[in-house]
Amino acid sequence: MTYESTYFLPALADIKEYLGITSGDVASDGVLCSIATVVTYWMERYTGRKLKSRSLTEIYNGNGRDVLYTKNYPITSSASEIAVYVDDDGVFGADTKINATSLRIDGDNGVIHLIDDVFSEGVQNVKVVYTGGYGAGTTLVPFDLVGACFEFIGFLWKRKTGKQWELTGLNVTQGGVTFLDEWAPKTVRHVLDGYRSHRRGL
Repeated sequence: MTYESTYFLPALADIKEYLGITSGDVASDGVLCSIATVVTYWMERYTGRKLKSRSLTEIYNGNGRDVLYTKNYPITSSASEIAVYVDDDGVFGADTKINATSLRIDGDNGVIHLIDDVFSEGVQNVKVVYTGGYGAGTTLVPFDLVGACFEFIGFLWKRKTGKQWELTGLNVTQGGVTFLDEWAPKTVRHVLDGYRSHRRGL
């Protein structure tokens, strides 16, 4: 498996500390990276967003309005750093780039405002190059997202190390057994529900 550790919400060292594994114990690093890679993929697929900051290039359909909603927010690029092109031919040459002075960026909500103009209607005629996601500069990864990631990794780690492939817990009072009926803990899903994108169809 290829480990995309750059996109892990917590670092491997923090994951090991959370699980009570000493920093010098590297025997479990490969398995932990595999689990963290799966968890990262699942969380991003569930939310419909790239959660950890990265450089992104995206193509949109022009909507005939003066606003464009990006898929992966927050935007951490300033108006001078972001590159927005409008080109019906889809070439996106330098002459189709919108001047930074014509842009206003609502970073938290991932909205690009075009001043005194509109994004002309078209099919895949708008290109945006920007940095989006949490963890760049002063844009910290929200603590609840980090906590959800720890919880999910811990959940899968416990199943792996305890060979508990079918058990989520025991009802001690009644002596019953609770079988696994979810792939992720409810606490994780509840946190991620607050980060689900409503822009999947863009």
